[in-house]
Amino acid sequence: MKNLSVIIDWLEFTMLHTDLTQAMKILDLDWDTFSPLAKGRYGYNHQLKWNDGNVFLMFTAKDETADVNTLIDLKAGVHVIISGQGCRQYSVNHDLLDLIHRLHKQDRINFSRIDLAIDDFESKIISYDKINQAAKQGFFTSRWSKWDEICSRQTSDNSYLGRTMYFGSQASDLFCRVYDKTLERKAKSDAE
Repeated sequence: MKNLSVIIDWLEFTMLHTDLTQAMKILDLDWDTFSPLAKGRYGYNHQLKWNDGNVFLMFTAKDETADVNTLIDLKAGVHVIISGQGCRQYSVNHDLLDLIHRLHKQDRINFSRIDLAIDDFESKIISYDKINQAAKQGFFTSRWSKWDEICSRQTSDNSYLGRTMYFGSQASDLFCRVYDKTLERKAKSDAE
């Protein structure tokens, strides 16, 4: 559909029993396009950042003095984060769906986060107001036990600046955020 866009907006996974050379091959990126960061995260003691965008590789070296590519802890593997901005940067020359297919073919891949951004630019299919009204009236079935709504308003005239609904907990395996895209676009155009 012309007015509906679906994109991958965050991709995070761990390639177990994989070294950095294999990880780079799967990502279809070159070793020399990455730079080391001062410290790791999420329990990994090393981190590399792609020079062309927000793609991060985390790993743990067995021996800090040796070549980290050959002596990484294969059991811990390589953890990869491609942030929202990183997805757009990576997509300039690579296909994220193709990457997911390549990853799916690997033996030991744990996907920890995949965010999809579904934008309905004319609110014809996904209407914030309809979703909000249905949720308030209990006209939906869900495994989530709660939903939250956050609204921001302009002090001077009480108009909405932003409206967001959160279904489930951000700590759960599945989480849904619905926000009023029309208000977001209006706020951006007002700021310009």
